[in-house]
Amino acid sequence: WYAAGAAGSGSTNRANRAAFDQWRIVPRMLSGATDRDPSVTVLGTTMPAPVLTAPVGVQGIMHPDAELAVARATRELGVPMVLSTASSYPLEEVAEANGDGQVDAA
Repeated sequence: WYAAGAAGSGSTNRANRAAFDQWRIVPRMLSGATDRDPSVTVLGTTMPAPVLTAPVGVQGIMHPDAELAVARATRELGVPMVLSTASSYPLEEVAEANGDGQVDAA
């Protein structure tokens, strides 16, 4: 219930959903966008896409591999992982699972 309840009363979750609902994806057919490059550089770090993981803590209540699974996935995808200070695993173990990927503590 911790995760399903948005870690409390859910008011932040409702506000986030309302803000997100203001955005729309608008398809643009035949606009000449045949050569796409979603990569981006943020603070001098080039990423394959403008995506990184959120620092979600205590992932062990959802899955036994918790942050280790996220570290493996971000390594495979080449996107940065942001690790919560409330991680279920020590930073060293998550970094080992992430291999050559990026792990930033938040």
